[in-house]
Amino acid sequence: MIWHKAVLVACIALFLATFASSELIEDFSKLPCLNPQTQTLQASTYDLSGGNDDGFNGTYTCKGTDERGDCIIFDEEGPGIIKRFWLTRADIASTPVKEKLEDIGNLKFYFDEAPEPSMEIRVQDFFCTVADATVSPRPPPRTDCQAPFQRPLVADDLDTQGGYYSYVPIPFKLHLKITIPSGLSGNLFYNITSEKYPTDTEMISFTGSENLSKLISLFNSAGTNPNPATLLSTDSISLAPSETATIFESNQPGTIAGMQFGLASDLGTAAMSNLFLKIRWNGEATPSVNAPLSAIFNSSIQYNELGFKGIAFGTMSSGDSLYLYFPMPYSQSAKVEITNQGSGEIDKFEYEISYQNGAPNLGCSEFGNFKIEYGNKNGLDGDGEDVVLLEKTGTGKIVGTAVSVKSDKSAVLEGDEKIFVDGSSSPQIHGTGTEDYFNGGWYWNGIWKTTLMSGVPFVDLLQGFEAYRLHLQDPINYSSNVKFTIEHGSQSMTPLDSYESAVFYYEKEPPVSPATETNCTDGTDNDSDGMIDCADPDCSANPACALPPTPEICNNSADDDGDSLIDCADPECSADPACALPPTPVPEPQKLRIIDFTLSPSSTLTIGTMATNITAKVSVLNNTPDNAVLKINFYKAGETSTLLSESRNTIQPRPTPSEVAYTLQGSTLGTFDTGNYVLKARLELADGTYVDSFERSIIIVKREQAAVPELPLPLVFLTFAGVLALLYFKNSKH
Repeated sequence: MIWHKAVLVACIALFLATFASSELIEDFSKLPCLNPQTQTLQASTYDLSGGNDDGFNGTYTCKGTDERGDCIIFDEEGPGIIKRFWLTRADIASTPVKEKLEDIGNLKFYFDEAPEPSMEIRVQDFFCTVADATVSPRPPPRTDCQAPFQRPLVADDLDTQGGYYSYVPIPFKLHLKITIPSGLSGNLFYNITSEKYPTDTEMISFTGSENLSKLISLFNSAGTNPNPATLLSTDSISLAPSETATIFESNQPGTIAGMQFGLASDLGTAAMSNLFLKIRWNGEATPSVNAPLSAIFNSSIQYNELGFKGIAFGTMSSGDSLYLYFPMPYSQSAKVEITNQGSGEIDKFEYEISYQNGAPNLGCSEFGNFKIEYGNKNGLDGDGEDVVLLEKTGTGKIVGTAVSVKSDKSAVLEGDEKIFVDGSSSPQIHGTGTEDYFNGGWYWNGIWKTTLMSGVPFVDLLQGFEAYRLHLQDPINYSSNVKFTIEHGSQSMTPLDSYESAVFYYEKEPPVSPATETNCTDGTDNDSDGMIDCADPDCSANPACALPPTPEICNNSADDDGDSLIDCADPECSADPACALPPTPVPEPQKLRIIDFTLSPSSTLTIGTMATNITAKVSVLNNTPDNAVLKINFYKAGETSTLLSESRNTIQPRPTPSEVAYTLQGSTLGTFDTGNYVLKARLELADGTYVDSFERSIIIVKREQAAVPELPLPLVFLTFAGVLALLYFKNSKH
């Protein structure tokens, strides 16, 4: 790591600089504190055209070039802090393209409009990893990395299965620009998540000498409760079908510091899917948490007995004990229940809830109630509609997610996350792929892996995956509303069986509604506003206070009933012949379109000892009187030149769909390089007018074939002579 001389003097003067606790989650109990004036932003390589070229060809790597000709990857005004830096380079596990991490070059950081880079660091040092992960055998993990870019704040592609991340906070007071050398070829995907604060926020730009000991201690404590607690509620119960048990209840202010649940080791996924955790704050009728344990703890598809240890939630080392350590303050009361929604009895359910009484004192102006938004969407087709994980109005922040996706199509992982904050029409957060969001890469190479901030406890590219990520350092803050969506496949065109999700968030409790007149006929001022019964506007809709209605005359240009609506503008006149509107024509359904486009046996072609074909089936409806034309072309992803001869198919008129089959010969595909390809079906009228189109992604992977040994020429002649001699001997005996 290089600190340039102009900056070094200032660094020495600020050697003991630390951050305010509101900017870093060092005191975990402050996690519920809300910061609605803080904006969460992200720079990434997502495809600006809406396609799937999120980093394959370098199209969107650079946000511009600086005066040195370097590629700008981050450029934001301060005061702010980079909270998460993730990237990936090459799919080392499944491609012969050997792209080295070190080829990216040095990261240059320009703080506060400095003309020279304040810090310059090799990318492999930034993530404390090896420079060339393509070497076999791979070098051992590094132990020589410079602070603060060390574990547990950073992780490499072995830790995450495919991605590199850093949660080292990098503050900047006025401005920060980050560059890499221009001209990089091959893959590069990155997500750089930052927070931007109000302009009057005190901030000291990054020096490299910050005291991060509390943050490191928190990261190292994964699996143990980081919250203070003085009281404990514990028991072991059984639950009959449809039975609900209250496992904690308090009618005074306090804080739940943690929950642990124990299940019999042989119950697994089925029992966890039927056990619903319900939490109510301050007497609310609708619980803030109502979700199955399987969704919360990433066990809807398969319970991983080895489990995972996240900072805020996970499983104990025994594998059958679950913990939830999100701090949960409440101002009036709390009630925690567990419900058995299954048909069988749960013989043994153990729980341990740690808490403390007293008004929460978090040292912040306002805090939110802990909530979980549970969703379970089944039978999603490739209709282009994203999955909505959370959509809320209010003030709060997102602090984590857990999803379980059932699908036999690995392309579902091409979907990007999009997060819209405070009514924005474009997302403040737009990622580059589902596994990228969960800090992995390249479909996690089909291998499960977990870390203290994120992970994939289960992955099988023919069944689905379960993954989680904590937003402890990089929460998604919102002051008025938030919408969190994720694509299923590129542009949500990949069908799947189910998408189950749990979003962890804190939200400010809405203000208490003012008192109202509860009885409009008792002669009493119930709400103490000086107005009694029908004289109170609260009673305006009460039948006892209603006046006989005056009918609206629909053709006298007067407001007869005093509702400010005149003649035909008044709903009372909707049935009057003078106000009748002509019927609205009903549009005809589209008669010419592509209905479905499927690939079998898989969208991934592995070229090994045998060539495997891929068959595409396109279902087309032509319910018009004219012929149409279906064209099928095969492209390299991100390019426009077709690689195979175009297939043209005449679609004749008929009332039911026609099916066109198109076979991609494995022997032909084997001549192409490993990589991502696109098969596109385009529907046109006979005159070439565009009507509809569908695309499907195809991945080609090659495996090296064992060489067939060649026999030396003399040995060939000897073998042939031996055969002739044997035949002669056999014939001579007859």
